[in-house]
Amino acid sequence: MKRVCVIGGGPTGLAAVKSLNMEPNCKFAIDLFDIRSNYGGVWNYFGEKTNFFNDKDIDQRKEYNYSPIYRDLETNIVRQLMSYSGLEFESPNSFPRHFEVLAYLRKYAKTIGSYNAFTRTKVTSVDKKDSVWEVEYQDLATNTFKSGTYDFVIVANGHFEKPFTPGIPGLADWASKDPAGAIHAKFFDDIQLYKDKTVVVVGGSSSGSDIALHLSKVAKKIYVSIKEGELFGEFDSETPFVDRITEIASVDYETKSITLKSGQMISVDAIITATGYFYDLPFMKLDLCHDTYISDVYQQMFYIPDPSLSFTGLLKNVKPFPLSELQGSVIARVYSGRLKLPSKEEMYEAYRNELESTGEKGFHDFKTKQMDYYWYWQNYIKDHGLEEGMSSLLFEGENLDFQINSGTLKNNRILEVNKSIVTKRLGK
Repeated sequence: MKRVCVIGGGPTGLAAVKSLNMEPNCKFAIDLFDIRSNYGGVWNYFGEKTNFFNDKDIDQRKEYNYSPIYRDLETNIVRQLMSYSGLEFESPNSFPRHFEVLAYLRKYAKTIGSYNAFTRTKVTSVDKKDSVWEVEYQDLATNTFKSGTYDFVIVANGHFEKPFTPGIPGLADWASKDPAGAIHAKFFDDIQLYKDKTVVVVGGSSSGSDIALHLSKVAKKIYVSIKEGELFGEFDSETPFVDRITEIASVDYETKSITLKSGQMISVDAIITATGYFYDLPFMKLDLCHDTYISDVYQQMFYIPDPSLSFTGLLKNVKPFPLSELQGSVIARVYSGRLKLPSKEEMYEAYRNELESTGEKGFHDFKTKQMDYYWYWQNYIKDHGLEEGMSSLLFEGENLDFQINSGTLKNNRILEVNKSIVTKRLGK
């Protein structure tokens, strides 16, 4: 029986376990590790950030087990594309709330087959020794350390754990003197903390736009600082509570102000940096993690020098649940021996060509390439007679229509919410 270690019990890790268990004529002994008390990954939100700012130890910010989910969050992907194959959302909401997603994941977890559960367990080391992977881990409940050996390791720890905070002069000083006043979006939670305040949100992508929208329910004013050419939602033109501004040159805690690169100074009460995350593999002995990308991987999954190490969920700007089953299905077929990878030379050539065309920062960004990626692997499995086993959601018919129109659907939802907020606050 082949032994597999899966690191991460979120959407990608759960799909990897199910894919392994669905492989025909091959049995895997699977250990699934997760640092949280239950599976579901970042969707585990229980208001655990409520008392975060009351902690006197500011170094607590370095702990990565806080979920980036916040109280009012809903998905920015329609439920039809937030689904695994064969399991529909029970929620009638087009964009489910975070607790509905967690309930869905818990339901999915009951379908994935057998595995050994290691929750509240922190993987501390992964290293190849004597032709096997040695994995060391810490039981956080008992503070005991153990280890195990595996034939394969699947890393599914996500990329929303290590916040990236820009080096804006004065920002670190503000955060040290007022922990609640200068935070990364990962630690954002309750909008009531910002009632009647002036807030600047740094970054206008999905999280920055959504946080600004929710803040507009209670804040006096929200400024969203975006780089030239950076996209931002259109709702700010319909509300007096949100304004776009240019990049910030510096911030000053003593005067509670920000200075823009244009020279303009604005008084603010709080700063939220919605500036994304670094990739992070703190347990990996191999030197693969370069903050903005993971190196030496073929097809965004397999470590080229030793494909018995694989990754799932590295891609950004994709539909994550279908992707999880797709990548899990490919990895499982390789580890069972049904699907053969190219030679190392061919894999390295493909990797280098991809990295050269995208650059390091864009290596895992598949916003414009995700359909080609899905269809390539789904067709590969079909064309090579490997259809038995896990199958992922098909982007055809209604699902393809949702994919094509997903941006418009979400933008309409944002405008709908914004109109409701403006009507409620202005009484018109």
